[in-house]
Amino acid sequence: MDRVYHDRRMLKWLPFEALPEHNQYLKAVYDAFEVMQKPTLLPDQMAYLNYRVQEAYHLQESVTLKVYEAGRIETIQGVIMGLDPHRQSLKLGQQSIPFDAVLEVI
Repeated sequence: MDRVYHDRRMLKWLPFEALPEHNQYLKAVYDAFEVMQKPTLLPDQMAYLNYRVQEAYHLQESVTLKVYEAGRIETIQGVIMGLDPHRQSLKLGQQSIPFDAVLEVI
């Protein structure tokens, strides 16, 4: 009689959360699962992204940016206040965001 082993994945480690020493370790393990590589954009996607940034800046409209930061994709909302070609960044409110970190403009 063959028995198939069904892995409970991370559920088997949940009882260890009762121990304070293991909380930080398990949090680091959970966070490591969420880390992702930066998506690469095709040239036409980059051209459209550049167009949308320029349009949003000139019209001073509120935008939502999807930005790649430290292995995660963050969503930031605001109005593009300036474009700095020398630093290759844009200013969204008080934040300075590099052009190459922007993945999408909504």
